[in-house]
Amino acid sequence: MIAPLKQTDYAVTKQLFYTVFDQTEQSYFRTAWTSRDKLKTLGYWSADKVLLGAALVSRSYPPTNCLDYIFVHPEHHGSGIGSAMLDAVLALSPSIHLIAVEDPAVREWYQRRGFHATSTHVFTRHNYPLRSKGSIDPPSEAT
Repeated sequence: MIAPLKQTDYAVTKQLFYTVFDQTEQSYFRTAWTSRDKLKTLGYWSADKVLLGAALVSRSYPPTNCLDYIFVHPEHHGSGIGSAMLDAVLALSPSIHLIAVEDPAVREWYQRRGFHATSTHVFTRHNYPLRSKGSIDPPSEAT
């Protein structure tokens, strides 16, 4: 079951975070948790109420959000939990930014999900078409 993470879920979310990320990420986790959008930060819970995955979404880039972290317990990688969570996040925040990890497979996963690289590390996904200056039709002249 996917549901918003509550303040009472902090300890279990932090514990899961450390099964996936290095301890040096601790300050980033705290920042992501405290700046999270409480309605869009989600957890994936098993039937027996074990947290298997989480997505921390912040309001860092108004009017869009930032997907600060999305992570799944290593024993459940490849099970579809990450995709289900990303789908749920995108349903709540169709336009979103993220900073991708260095792993090419992860970057490809985001690109398959509709994200576009805007720089070396930043990816964005918009629910509206982006047009360059050259694609705008010039105004028609009155005769």
